[in-house]
Amino acid sequence: MAIDSPAPPTRITVIGAGAVGAAVAVRLALDPRNKVTVAVRTPVERLVVVADGARLEVSPAIISDPAQGRLSEWILVATKAYDAATAATWFPALVGASTIVAVLQNGVEHAERFEGSVPTDRVLPVVVDLPASRTTPGHVVQHRRGRLTVPLSDSGSAFVELFAQSGLDVTATADFTTAAWEKLCVNSVGALTAVTAAASLSPDNAATAGLVRALVAETAAVGRAEGARIDAAAEERIVRSLLSAPLGSNSLADDRRAGRRLEVDARNGAVVRIGQRHGLPTPVNRVIVELLRSVEPAHRAPRGLLER
Repeated sequence: MAIDSPAPPTRITVIGAGAVGAAVAVRLALDPRNKVTVAVRTPVERLVVVADGARLEVSPAIISDPAQGRLSEWILVATKAYDAATAATWFPALVGASTIVAVLQNGVEHAERFEGSVPTDRVLPVVVDLPASRTTPGHVVQHRRGRLTVPLSDSGSAFVELFAQSGLDVTATADFTTAAWEKLCVNSVGALTAVTAAASLSPDNAATAGLVRALVAETAAVGRAEGARIDAAAEERIVRSLLSAPLGSNSLADDRRAGRRLEVDARNGAVVRIGQRHGLPTPVNRVIVELLRSVEPAHRAPRGLLER
């Protein structure tokens, strides 16, 4: 009787080892079905994620030069959105005839960022809800259970299966447009603590509540023009969720405090830019963008694989 040989491991390259990149790389590397490589600007010896009191640690293959890349079945891009062009420099060595590029970035323009670098039908956009922070290079603290959402498609279903043993909630939805724009509604509000440089903002403050409502309303209106199903009830649900506790820090605010380049263009900037295409006014988002651009270090050049 013939004995079936074990299936070869799934080859995965994660580009970027910030909070999100490290969190997904560690969990995928712990699955014996996978062979994970992490592409970074600065090499680290190991990746460690602390979540729910557990310490998860792996030592995957680490590469720091695109020439070191090898053909992969999956590429997971986990850099900042503005680093898309730098992330794409890894693709020539990594992308084969059936490679899927999963984009784990903020905003709603996942595929547009990689036009010309990889066929659009092989780009899988991912909505990321994975609250985590990097404490030191390669070390991440995950604050609560993470969720990844992808479109319902063949590649989306394969992505769900890829994470079946990860401990993350990974789902495919038939209405990805709505999922992406609802997340952008939340992210647009996150800019308030970046603008004010406040550790937190009270939801009981009338000005704060008014700004939250205005940002969500503008973002939802642009989302509806793009096909998202965010009605008045959905807007109110998002607003109530945001105002249920003080508005705390987020990656945009953390980057401003650290003097790093800001990801505002993929967040509030996208609302303004796409709103213009539909003739929709977005004055509050526009002011947020201009204020954050005014405090962003003008001399700072893109840093390559900036981690989240």
